[in-house]
Amino acid sequence: MKQSSFASACIKWEFRYKGVEMAKRRVMLTFRPEVSAEPIVYKIGQQFHLVTNIHRANATEDRGWIEVELEGEERNIEAGIGWAISKGVRVDPLNNLAGV
Repeated sequence: MKQSSFASACIKWEFRYKGVEMAKRRVMLTFRPEVSAEPIVYKIGQQFHLVTNIHRANATEDRGWIEVELEGEERNIEAGIGWAISKGVRVDPLNNLAGV
């Protein structure tokens, strides 16, 4: 589930207001059946104050994957990825957005 554009704009404004450098990272999340029903992308955005942008996704009954861009403080991106891994989600880096 994606955040609304208003929520994304508020998060970006807050980071710019505080003078925090925003980082972006694109990753592939691969889900096994036991975690496929959990709102992983939503929780990463909410719990770690990240803007999430889903680029592509595919799901079947026994597995699924999501290509997602994470934007926020680098430490929050790292924490969100660590949390997803702890939930049993495989996280693979994709072409990261250098200089953004």
